[in-house]
Amino acid sequence: MSFPNKITYPILILPNDLDEILKSIPEEALKPKEPVEPTLIIPKSPIEPSKPAGGIQSYGCLLLSIVIFVLAGVIGSNSEIMASIFDGFGLVFLVIIVLGFGMVYNYHKNGENAKKEYKNKMDDYKASRKQYQHDILYYREEYERKKTEYQTELIDYIIQLDKWEKGLLRSQRPDYISAMRKASLLYRTNPTAPTEISTNYNKGVSEEGFYNLLLSKSSNFSDKWVLSLSSAPYIRPYRPDIVYIEDIYSPLTENTTSLYVDIEIDEPYVGATGEPIHYIGSEKRRNSFFTENGWVVIRFAEEQVIKQPQECAEYVMNIIGNIKSGIYPAQNHAIHSVEKWSKEQCHKLAFARYRNTYLNFELSEKLQEELLFEAKNNSRLDNNDYELPF
Repeated sequence: MSFPNKITYPILILPNDLDEILKSIPEEALKPKEPVEPTLIIPKSPIEPSKPAGGIQSYGCLLLSIVIFVLAGVIGSNSEIMASIFDGFGLVFLVIIVLGFGMVYNYHKNGENAKKEYKNKMDDYKASRKQYQHDILYYREEYERKKTEYQTELIDYIIQLDKWEKGLLRSQRPDYISAMRKASLLYRTNPTAPTEISTNYNKGVSEEGFYNLLLSKSSNFSDKWVLSLSSAPYIRPYRPDIVYIEDIYSPLTENTTSLYVDIEIDEPYVGATGEPIHYIGSEKRRNSFFTENGWVVIRFAEEQVIKQPQECAEYVMNIIGNIKSGIYPAQNHAIHSVEKWSKEQCHKLAFARYRNTYLNFELSEKLQEELLFEAKNNSRLDNNDYELPF
């Protein structure tokens, strides 16, 4: 019988720390940094200063001054010409003579200053040229030294890169990842240990057969343990249907860690009364308590362990084997899925006596022996999520 629910059996719940370990991947090592090939640095060559030149204008001024001096000499030797010139252009002629002498003086002065400036620039140029030759030699020597270092670093880089690439490929291999996770498991905080009990208690009719099947596969299975509770709102210890307990020891690290698995067989209703149990949401607190204490929880529908006991047992063994090997448990299995029921659907299943459709005659007869803990003890809890009966 199926219902349109989203939760299906089998159900696997891992504690958070175990879930993180089994999903972890190795941290990728930093890739080696490739060395930078050096380049030859050539300093800028100093520029030789240009020689000063008088130019056309300066030469023109000099030529004009010479012409004026010649004319002045000719004119000065002839008094008639001198008189006639002074009558018309005396003042102008005088100004021209003065300007000519000024230009000659200025040309001479500027020429001397230009020579001095050129000399200073040449001295600086020669010093810069000498330093330039020194720098060229220094930079070439530095280049050769860095080039030798680069060749050495390049060889080392190639070696380190090869190691890094091989390490990267190795870290991506499933066997390497599982080995890393397996090693991490040994440093995991140990789960809360259960307490062994010897008293008899109410069980579901299908538990004993499935427990015996599991026990034939490993002596680490037991049905006589409870997980003690230490504080409110919990009223009494939780009793798992079936427990798997194994201490895992590593001689290499000398560390021991424990693996505790709570295996539950969920029935939709109590056989004797038809009262709904194991419906959606009813085990939330119980599941959280086990996982918060480091336990793995596996839940089957009763119908599954009755119809496919070998497949269910194989599923349990595979989960345990995967965890111990550092492999995240795969959910591929041959078990037919059973959708988890709501409380209302539990009532319908009880009314239809659905459990009788898959239980054999002997187990069907034992359904009348199934009672809730509180009914069996004539007591009632405010919230039966504290302890489900079987």
